[in-house]
Amino acid sequence: NSQIKEYTLQNYDQNTNCDKILKKCQIRIKLNQKFNQPVYIFYEISNFSQQNRVFMKSRSDLQLQGEYVSDSKLRKQCSPAITNKDLGKTEQYFFEGQNLNQEDIAYPCGLIAKYFFNDNYQIYDLQNKNKQISIQKTDIVWPSDLEHKYKINKKELDKYWYDTLDENFIEWMKPSSFSSFRKIWGKINQDLNQGEYDILIDDFWNTQFFKGHKSLLLSTKDIFGGKNIFLQYAFIVVGFIQILLSLVLFVKIMRTDKNFIQISGDK
Repeated sequence: NSQIKEYTLQNYDQNTNCDKILKKCQIRIKLNQKFNQPVYIFYEISNFSQQNRVFMKSRSDLQLQGEYVSDSKLRKQCSPAITNKDLGKTEQYFFEGQNLNQEDIAYPCGLIAKYFFNDNYQIYDLQNKNKQISIQKTDIVWPSDLEHKYKINKKELDKYWYDTLDENFIEWMKPSSFSSFRKIWGKINQDLNQGEYDILIDDFWNTQFFKGHKSLLLSTKDIFGGKNIFLQYAFIVVGFIQILLSLVLFVKIMRTDKNFIQISGDK
């Protein structure tokens, strides 16, 4: 874990290099050390609770699996974000390129889908003639998710506002246990050498309505995953508690055995 390198672009939604009207950011960063491939890109959200009961229940797993679900069931399962109008989707169909009917059931529907994180990142290497770095956005979720949990209903292609097989979408749909969390966004399959880089951000995702912030992280991984100081301390605390309980249990057993021997001797 000590070999893992991380760089954090903290609270970029407050960065002065972001144009709030155009929703574009161009931010220059400097890496003080080399990041060996693969380099993983994460976004981090603060003060946003995905564990809210209403938020978690507002979805249809059968719809996400590509199964037929009646409109009445979808209205019940996805409430209060049911129709395209509820989700604020006014763009064209993702697959068919026609205008969305605002009163139709949204595909996908639900609050989690409504607040899907849709910022986009591009990275340019200033040491290499400002060349754009390729970012892979596949193979970042569990294969079982793609095989079993997320499918497209081909009979309803004209209703989808987004591709539910998109791996960024699948990652977002997994509720986090904490109000501050990070999720993987992509992977860079080349080394990032020490030096300066420009990051271009499509700053679409609104943090103002929940008074939170969003950050961008670059991280390397080892066989145990990314850097996670919380888990290290958690393991230490749990280990200490287990040792303490073992000592208490040992003392209790010793006292019980001693009393049993004393009683047996008296007899």
